[in-house]
Amino acid sequence: MLATVGLPMKWVGLLILAAGCSESGAHFTLSAPNGPASAASFRVILATPDQIPSIANQRVTPASLETRTVPYFLQRTIAGADAQPIDRVDGLAVKIEPDGVGGSQFIPFVLLYDGNGAIVGVGTFHAQGQTMPSPVIVLPDEIDKYTLDVEPVMQVDDKVRAAAGQVQVVDCFDDMQHPVTSGFAWRPAGGDELRVLFPIDGGLDATGRELDLDCDGHKVTVENSSPDCDDTRAWFNRDAIETCDGYDTNCDGLANIVVACTASNGGQICPDPTTGMGLTLCDDRAGQVGQCQSDPQCLCATDPTNCTRCILDWELGTTASSLVPCQPGVGSMSTSGLCETGPCIVQVLAVHGGWSADVASSTSNLSFGSKATGVGSSFLIRARRPEGPGIEIPGVKGESTGEIDLSITGPDGSVHLRAVDLRIALDAATSCDGSGPFSMSCFP
Repeated sequence: MLATVGLPMKWVGLLILAAGCSESGAHFTLSAPNGPASAASFRVILATPDQIPSIANQRVTPASLETRTVPYFLQRTIAGADAQPIDRVDGLAVKIEPDGVGGSQFIPFVLLYDGNGAIVGVGTFHAQGQTMPSPVIVLPDEIDKYTLDVEPVMQVDDKVRAAAGQVQVVDCFDDMQHPVTSGFAWRPAGGDELRVLFPIDGGLDATGRELDLDCDGHKVTVENSSPDCDDTRAWFNRDAIETCDGYDTNCDGLANIVVACTASNGGQICPDPTTGMGLTLCDDRAGQVGQCQSDPQCLCATDPTNCTRCILDWELGTTASSLVPCQPGVGSMSTSGLCETGPCIVQVLAVHGGWSADVASSTSNLSFGSKATGVGSSFLIRARRPEGPGIEIPGVKGESTGEIDLSITGPDGSVHLRAVDLRIALDAATSCDGSGPFSMSCFP
């Protein structure tokens, strides 16, 4: 049973840890010299010390690519329900008795709420010399005394970082689409962010729950957090749709993305009257778009001699509308004078049409990747099908089969869009013998 000591309080609601001798368990004293002075209610969360996964590469602010390693504390049970108003938090004494819930050690978190249900204080136990939350012992026939250090906090929403002294509550929907609180992210005044997971199945134990605090279906693990770079915001995950909004919602880490635009953006678009769209770069940290330029597929269709393109050789497929591209194709592309005063950076932003692409800085450095540094007057571009060489794809000779969107960052820091039309050659090759790579003609 949980009870207060020395305060004339009347409890309402069910108290979870029950039974046992009155001289058993743990005695908590809340130390809140800096506040909050009072609270409308409070709850004690008891987390297991046996499972504290540390999740690496987690974003702790929505508008930055900065990452941290964040510990996850999993609720094992709770030790209290809502109470009548607490006139004085500092010095409040609470006793917890064992009830056979399993285990004798727990990491306590006390949450204090205002009259609107917002968290105004968070506390935990710190063993001597420790900055991380520490376990307490709850045993029969034994009473151990602990001081829980309570800090005043401000509850913030998911549009801002939980700064020092702030807490973000993460709400979800259960299988019946009922709202449920999944847990919270707290950044203590003297440390980095930590996260506490509640059960969302109607029970008290979250130790068997997958690590998916924001309930977006993208769980993280100690080994891999790449499915979800920010597990406190459901609008961030590997499969999120990226828009020019100032947030890297799809977790790809790219500072620039390619978006559609119209001539009203101050640029020129393809003269084909059937299209009114072009392409431009968005600075996805600021949510700002640049000048519009022509879609390369459209431009190459109307003026094949004046467009950015790479041409793949091919051999006949089984039908007139299919072919076998000679791939992977590797070609050299000019930087068109953008890197005359110093080295550039070339990065693959997006690839369309079922292709993948990567780049290398020069023929003397064939280390292909999504980014090439130290680029001079030209760079290498490689186009591949994920299925591997010899795959038959739908296609028509002389027509576009995909698009590769690149950014070229000049020595002055300016970023330029290079959208490349990936096209099929007009004439078939004799054959695409072997696994390649095959030569690919790129312009400019």
